[in-house]
Amino acid sequence: GGGNGGSTLAKSIAASPDPEVPAIAFTASIGGSGGTTGNGGSVYFQNNGTITTNGINSHGISVHSIGGGGGNGGDASNAGASTIGIPEVSVELGLGVGGSGSAAGNGGTASVINTLNSSITTYGHNATGIFAQSIGGGGGISGVGNSNQPGGAGGEITITPAIAVGGNGGAGGLGGSVNVTNAGSMATYGTASSAITAQSIGGGGGFGGNAGVLGTSGSAAVSIAVGGNGGAGGNAGAVTVANSGNISTGASVLFTGYNSVALGGDSHGIVAQSISGGGGIGGSADPTANMISSYLEVAMKGVDAILTWKNIYKYFFASSGIPPLSYTANVGVGGSGGNGGTAGVVDVTNSGTIQTIGHR
Repeated sequence: GGGNGGSTLAKSIAASPDPEVPAIAFTASIGGSGGTTGNGGSVYFQNNGTITTNGINSHGISVHSIGGGGGNGGDASNAGASTIGIPEVSVELGLGVGGSGSAAGNGGTASVINTLNSSITTYGHNATGIFAQSIGGGGGISGVGNSNQPGGAGGEITITPAIAVGGNGGAGGLGGSVNVTNAGSMATYGTASSAITAQSIGGGGGFGGNAGVLGTSGSAAVSIAVGGNGGAGGNAGAVTVANSGNISTGASVLFTGYNSVALGGDSHGIVAQSISGGGGIGGSADPTANMISSYLEVAMKGVDAILTWKNIYKYFFASSGIPPLSYTANVGVGGSGGNGGTAGVVDVTNSGTIQTIGHR
């Protein structure tokens, strides 16, 4: 699978000893994107002889082409304040953008042929005669975007815009085509042991990153949180199964003095499926909440709160002036869910014999 993007954390404190010089703190943190991954290659197997298995989970032939999973995006957090000096104007701008998950790899073509006069027999449970799959990888999960601009001591005018954006989830990989041909004989006797299982499965889309903002305060406070979009689900490929041989699953056993007992439940003759991947879940957005990643940030928030209340006390009780107006805007936009993939064509032809004895 693809490597994970690195997480980032940025902090800043603005100082302005001169009240006439604005204190400006800008913090930006962008998480790394997930790394690229690889595709599954083509797989081909042909049996010209005799295959027999006895154990549980012991398939006769098992071939799989699986794309790698997408890398996860890194989280991004930032915190800024103007806590040193009391300038007339202070500006604290914070931007946190989570890294996007990378797209997943695709599954390759998987092909199996059981030729004329060849045979496959399995006796254990969960032991399929031929098990062929092509599976697209799952899309990478995106990083979380987080911003914290508590406002600090402030002055006459304090402007604290904070923006957090979650990364987008990676797209799921495509399932490749699957082809199975049986011209020989196949028999399975265990439970959940179908003769042929052929599946093409698209990968699910990665989840969109959450976004959160907390602590903006001052004369003009704006909190914007935008959740990332979920990745699209991968399409599934075509599945083709052709049987001209003899297939049987399960068995009927007669015990002396009792009725016969059917063995080999949940064992189908042929299972052929093309299953597309589901879209990723969109990220949530909360303009009034964030993640505090350390005790230092907790302490800083406490200091900021004390200084803010000190200013309020000064305006109301230590002077005859009218406190300045304060404007606050909170905007939260949730991410969109990814679109689901499209399933491929399934084609099964039988010119031989198929017999199943067990239940279901």
